Amino acid sequence: MDKLPYYVGEEVRLSCTFRDEEGNPTNPTTVTFKVIDGDGVETVYDSPVEERTGVWYQVITLTCSGTWRYRCEGTGVLVAVSQKSFGVAPDPY
Repeated sequence: MDKLPYYVGEEVRLSCTFRDEEGNPTNPTTVTFKVIDGDGVETVYDSPVEERTGVWYQVITLTCSGTWRYRCEGTGVLVAVSQKSFGVAPDPY
């Protein structure tokens, strides 16, 4: 997610990377993305896509402006959490 700004109506790809204690890419048993949009509404995505070992993503559509936050949670054989936030501007047209 390197593009800024993001605009309402765009699709964005949220991603996270899981690593074991030695720093090697590793898959948890279960991966879940929790997204809180600019209005404070939480949506849980429990079917993210595995891009490659340890790297997972979820594509979402930006429905409102404001600060969005997401949390990627891994459970099972590897327990880990990654959290990020980003801004979304109103559609300029």
